[in-house]
Amino acid sequence: METEEKPEVENESASEEEEQLVENDPPSEEELEIRRKMLDVISFNQLYERDKHVEPYMHTIFVSDEDYEKTKSEIQERFKNFNIDIDILEEPKFVEVSDTYGVVQLKIRSRATRVEEGHSYRNNVAVHEYSLVNVNDEWLIESIEVLEDTVEYID
Repeated sequence: METEEKPEVENESASEEEEQLVENDPPSEEELEIRRKMLDVISFNQLYERDKHVEPYMHTIFVSDEDYEKTKSEIQERFKNFNIDIDILEEPKFVEVSDTYGVVQLKIRSRATRVEEGHSYRNNVAVHEYSLVNVNDEWLIESIEVLEDTVEYID
Protein backbone atom coordinates (compact mmCIF):
# COMPACT_ATOMS: atom_id res chain seq x y z
CA MET A 1 0.00 0.00 0.00
CA GLU A 2 1.42 3.35 -1.06
CA THR A 3 1.31 6.25 1.29
CA GLU A 4 0.59 9.58 -0.21
CA GLU A 5 2.60 12.46 1.19
CA LYS A 6 0.49 15.40 2.11
CA PRO A 7 1.87 18.83 1.43
CA GLU A 8 2.69 20.80 4.53
CA VAL A 9 -0.01 23.26 5.42
CA GLU A 10 0.95 26.43 7.18
CA ASN A 11 -0.55 26.88 10.55
CA GLU A 12 -3.38 29.28 9.71
CA SER A 13 -3.60 30.71 13.20
CA ALA A 14 0.09 31.58 13.09
CA SER A 15 -0.34 33.56 9.87
CA GLU A 16 -3.36 35.35 11.36
CA GLU A 17 -1.22 36.28 14.35
CA GLU A 18 1.47 37.61 12.02
CA GLU A 19 -1.12 39.75 10.20
CA GLN A 20 -2.28 41.15 13.53
CA LEU A 21 1.31 41.99 14.43
CA VAL A 22 1.75 43.85 11.16
CA GLU A 23 -1.45 45.83 11.75
CA ASN A 24 -0.33 46.72 15.27
CA ASP A 25 3.21 47.72 14.33
CA PRO A 26 3.90 51.35 15.18
CA PRO A 27 4.04 53.65 12.15
CA SER A 28 7.44 54.45 10.67
CA GLU A 29 8.98 57.91 11.04
CA GLU A 30 8.06 58.57 7.41
CA GLU A 31 4.42 57.61 8.00
CA LEU A 32 4.27 59.73 11.17
CA GLU A 33 5.49 62.71 9.13
CA ILE A 34 2.83 62.06 6.46
CA ARG A 35 0.14 61.78 9.15
CA ARG A 36 1.28 65.07 10.68
CA LYS A 37 1.10 66.82 7.30
CA MET A 38 -2.38 65.44 6.64
CA LEU A 39 -3.62 66.58 10.06
CA ASP A 40 -2.04 70.01 9.51
CA VAL A 41 -4.01 70.63 6.32
CA ILE A 42 -7.23 69.40 7.97
CA SER A 43 -6.62 71.75 10.93
CA PHE A 44 -5.95 74.73 8.67
CA ASN A 45 -9.03 73.89 6.61
CA GLN A 46 -11.19 73.92 9.75
CA LEU A 47 -9.57 77.13 11.02
CA TYR A 48 -10.12 78.94 7.69
CA GLU A 49 -13.72 77.76 7.60
CA ARG A 50 -14.35 78.96 11.16
CA ASP A 51 -12.78 82.35 10.39
CA LYS A 52 -14.38 82.50 6.92
CA HIS A 53 -11.11 83.04 5.03
CA VAL A 54 -12.08 81.94 1.54
CA GLU A 55 -8.73 82.16 -0.29
CA PRO A 56 -6.67 80.30 2.34
CA TYR A 57 -9.49 77.73 2.58
CA MET A 58 -9.30 77.20 -1.17
CA HIS A 59 -5.59 76.41 -0.81
CA THR A 60 -6.39 73.47 1.50
CA ILE A 61 -8.60 71.67 -1.01
CA PHE A 62 -7.90 69.91 -4.27
CA VAL A 63 -9.96 71.52 -7.02
CA SER A 64 -9.37 71.57 -10.76
CA ASP A 65 -8.70 74.87 -12.52
CA GLU A 66 -12.02 74.66 -14.40
CA ASP A 67 -13.98 74.10 -11.15
CA TYR A 68 -12.11 76.67 -9.06
CA GLU A 69 -14.47 79.63 -9.46
CA LYS A 70 -17.61 77.51 -9.05
CA THR A 71 -16.22 75.88 -5.90
CA LYS A 72 -15.09 79.23 -4.53
CA SER A 73 -18.58 80.67 -5.09
CA GLU A 74 -20.20 77.70 -3.28
CA ILE A 75 -17.85 78.16 -0.33
CA GLN A 76 -18.51 81.90 -0.16
CA GLU A 77 -22.25 81.16 -0.11
CA ARG A 78 -21.84 78.62 2.71
CA PHE A 79 -19.69 81.01 4.72
CA LYS A 80 -22.30 83.75 4.24
CA ASN A 81 -25.22 81.57 5.40
CA PHE A 82 -23.75 79.63 8.33
CA ASN A 83 -21.44 79.92 11.31
CA ILE A 84 -20.58 76.40 12.41
CA ASP A 85 -18.44 75.61 15.45
CA ILE A 86 -16.77 72.23 15.45
CA ASP A 87 -15.08 70.17 18.11
CA ILE A 88 -13.01 67.08 17.42
CA LEU A 89 -14.17 64.46 19.92
CA GLU A 90 -11.75 61.57 19.37
CA GLU A 91 -8.25 60.88 18.14
CA PRO A 92 -8.01 60.64 14.34
CA LYS A 93 -8.28 57.23 12.74
CA PHE A 94 -5.89 56.77 9.83
CA VAL A 95 -7.71 54.45 7.44
CA GLU A 96 -5.12 54.68 4.67
CA VAL A 97 -1.71 56.32 4.48
CA SER A 98 0.75 56.39 1.60
CA ASP A 99 3.07 59.04 0.23
CA THR A 100 0.43 60.09 -2.34
CA TYR A 101 -2.97 59.42 -0.76
CA GLY A 102 -4.55 59.23 2.67
CA VAL A 103 -7.89 58.75 4.40
CA VAL A 104 -8.48 60.11 7.90
CA GLN A 105 -11.65 59.78 9.96
CA LEU A 106 -12.51 62.31 12.67
CA LYS A 107 -15.47 62.23 15.03
CA ILE A 108 -16.72 65.82 15.07
CA ARG A 109 -19.44 67.73 16.91
CA SER A 110 -20.88 70.47 14.66
CA ARG A 111 -23.06 73.24 16.07
CA ALA A 112 -24.53 76.19 14.24
CA THR A 113 -23.99 79.48 16.04
CA ARG A 114 -25.68 81.43 13.25
CA VAL A 115 -27.97 80.36 10.42
CA GLU A 116 -29.10 82.90 7.84
CA GLU A 117 -32.87 83.24 7.48
CA GLY A 118 -34.28 80.78 4.95
CA HIS A 119 -31.66 78.12 5.73
CA SER A 120 -31.57 75.37 8.32
CA TYR A 121 -28.94 73.31 10.07
CA ARG A 122 -29.20 70.43 12.53
CA ASN A 123 -26.46 70.25 15.17
CA ASN A 124 -24.85 66.84 15.14
CA VAL A 125 -22.05 64.48 16.06
CA ALA A 126 -20.71 62.41 13.17
CA VAL A 127 -17.61 60.81 11.73
CA HIS A 128 -16.16 62.86 8.87
CA GLU A 129 -13.95 61.04 6.41
CA TYR A 130 -11.26 63.19 4.80
CA SER A 131 -9.63 61.92 1.61
CA LEU A 132 -6.35 63.68 0.91
CA VAL A 133 -3.96 63.72 -2.03
CA ASN A 134 -0.34 64.77 -2.25
CA VAL A 135 0.08 67.20 -5.15
CA ASN A 136 3.63 68.43 -5.76
CA ASP A 137 4.58 67.61 -2.18
CA GLU A 138 1.57 69.51 -0.78
CA TRP A 139 -1.27 67.67 0.97
CA LEU A 140 -4.76 68.79 -0.10
CA ILE A 141 -8.24 67.65 0.87
CA GLU A 142 -9.85 65.90 -2.08
CA SER A 143 -13.18 65.28 -0.37
CA ILE A 144 -14.94 65.30 2.99
CA GLU A 145 -17.72 62.81 3.50
CA VAL A 146 -19.98 62.60 6.53
CA LEU A 147 -20.50 58.90 7.22
CA GLU A 148 -24.30 58.84 7.33
CA ASP A 149 -24.58 55.81 9.60
CA THR A 150 -22.63 57.72 12.30
CA VAL A 151 -24.78 60.88 12.43
CA GLU A 152 -26.40 61.65 15.80
CA TYR A 153 -28.48 64.83 15.97
CA ILE A 154 -28.02 66.83 19.15
CA ASP A 155 -29.70 69.79 20.91
